[in-house]
Amino acid sequence: MDQDKNPLPDDVDAVVIGATLTGLIAAWELVRTGVSVVVVDAVEDLAETPASIDLVSSTVRDPRGTLAQLFRDLEIEDLAIVYPTPTVAVSRSTGKPLVLDYENVLGIPVSPLDRRVSAVVGAGSSFRGYLDRIKPVLTVGKERFIGPLVRQRLGPGIAQYLVEPVLRDRFGISGDEIEVNAAIPGLNEALTRVGSLSGAVLSVSEEMVAHETLHSLVGGLGLIYSTLLERIAFFGGRFITGYCAENVEESLNPGVVGHEWVINFSGDKSLSASAVIIACEGDNLTIDPRTVSEWPQITEKRTRLRGEYGNRNHAVYSISVMQCDSSALVDTPPYVVAENDSSEICRVERVSVLWPHTVEESPDGYELIRVIRRQKSGLSLQEQTQEIADFMGMSQLDSATLVREFSSSLSLDEARVVLLADDDSDAAREPIPTLSYLPLWPRNTQLDHVVEATRLLSTGIRRTILGIV
Repeated sequence: MDQDKNPLPDDVDAVVIGATLTGLIAAWELVRTGVSVVVVDAVEDLAETPASIDLVSSTVRDPRGTLAQLFRDLEIEDLAIVYPTPTVAVSRSTGKPLVLDYENVLGIPVSPLDRRVSAVVGAGSSFRGYLDRIKPVLTVGKERFIGPLVRQRLGPGIAQYLVEPVLRDRFGISGDEIEVNAAIPGLNEALTRVGSLSGAVLSVSEEMVAHETLHSLVGGLGLIYSTLLERIAFFGGRFITGYCAENVEESLNPGVVGHEWVINFSGDKSLSASAVIIACEGDNLTIDPRTVSEWPQITEKRTRLRGEYGNRNHAVYSISVMQCDSSALVDTPPYVVAENDSSEICRVERVSVLWPHTVEESPDGYELIRVIRRQKSGLSLQEQTQEIADFMGMSQLDSATLVREFSSSLSLDEARVVLLADDDSDAAREPIPTLSYLPLWPRNTQLDHVVEATRLLSTGIRRTILGIV
């Protein structure tokens, strides 16, 4: 791109680095309150981004109504759709997937003696789960993690074959790493009150319906992105593409009151701003500690900028959308997950069946499926379709064509945050509103958490820019 035809402004209130969905939500929260905003991105054409969003996911959860408020703010609430949580089926190495169609919360059965439970785990494991009701009350509510709790109360059979596959699909990690109240809010309290895990699950099941309900928009979640593009531009925000940010440094201009940041781009270009939001992977973006070590005396104590990167290792998943012959899939469950983490395929979704309003209508006799793998497949299309057929318990899957495929980091990483700390105390750390990383969806967190984080940060930026204490 000829950057002279897409020039940078001299200065602006806030710069968002990264035209991700996170970045656009942050820009929207700022620009609609009168803060001048520029969104910069190395990508030259943002038109493909909505389709990429729809490739990753068709639905999201919104337990606190955060996304519903965003839809109202963007005036797209009339396009909102609500879907129930799909019934999970668990793939097996031989035979058809086992459908977990009994009453449950995250695979934990309300009635362990339900014949549909015993059909999966066997009569012995089913009866072992029933014994939960006569275990001593004093052992209740003491386990921190959901995996050990289920094994202790309902037995290893129910834990391994019913609960663990659902937890791995829902959270991406083992139940041994998921805290009880993070998985099922209020379960520990209900367990102490009721005395049995299955009874506690029953008591919180109604609340969990709202917690696990899926939300989307007619036309897909990519509509959020395209609407944000329009609204940000309408309120005077600017999009500058084709610029790769390389470095962020504090300006030491003595004539500037408060903070001023300089964003340096490739090609010897730069842009000044009162606030910087980093809403991208940022792997090649540096914030040089030597640059910001000579801070002006903004408080009585000397302060310095510190970059905290609390990232844990994250998995990179390959997501494929394929168009398949519907007649070949007619007897297969629409939502099939892996039995354990040894499978290369994590999940197969029949998107056209589960969430028909979120995708374009397929040609007659065909439907879209989404396949999530642990890594990009090196197999041919024919080999991939056979792998999917085996996962779905089918003999073969004919007439499949690959629509789109890409790799994405999906993880529970801690968000990268830039913190301000006193030189003489590592304990005193507060986020700097004027220079911050934001969590990315779906890499770091859920979409409703992204909206909440951007709103909190935007409030701090507005107050700082306006000089409100």
